[in-house]
Amino acid sequence: MKSCLTAILILLMTPLARGQFRHEPAAPFSLYLIQDESASRGQLSGGYAEAPRDTVHRQNPTLTLFKSMLVPGLGQIGNHQYVKAGAAIALESVLIGAIAHWAGKTGDAKRAFDNSADTLMRGALYKTYLDYKDKRNYYSWLLGTTIFISMFDAYVEAHLAGFPKQQEEGLSFNIEPADGKSLQARFSYRF
Repeated sequence: MKSCLTAILILLMTPLARGQFRHEPAAPFSLYLIQDESASRGQLSGGYAEAPRDTVHRQNPTLTLFKSMLVPGLGQIGNHQYVKAGAAIALESVLIGAIAHWAGKTGDAKRAFDNSADTLMRGALYKTYLDYKDKRNYYSWLLGTTIFISMFDAYVEAHLAGFPKQQEEGLSFNIEPADGKSLQARFSYRF
């Protein structure tokens, strides 16, 4: 157990030591060269213009994927998405607890089945064993699916961290035409 934890810590710390985290410098503006048609002839004319630039901390998307796979919510924490991280930690913890609970019951039912000498009782004990095993497997599949979704959510968000936001976060209200004769109203909350 100690060697597994040590290997996981080494895996997580190695990218930190190599500096695989990228951090954009905190420059409020970048200079972009403005070119006109004479640039195609090899001449640069025009000047420089200031444009706002996103200064967002971004991490390596692949590293983020593996961090989210190994530790629940760690990839989302690295992406500064604390609500998603809390949801991933809570859901994965509940599912791990459910798996442990049903695995214990499955083991107890299997031992009861193995130790029973009564033929009629063995049938009922075997059915109980199969029911507990099915529940354990069900929660195992849910955990695997949750980890998969969490991993790729962290991966995609790490890729999209530097893109400008199109819409502001918060509550919005829109009225727009639904078809040629009616209007529709839409409330939305973006987070």
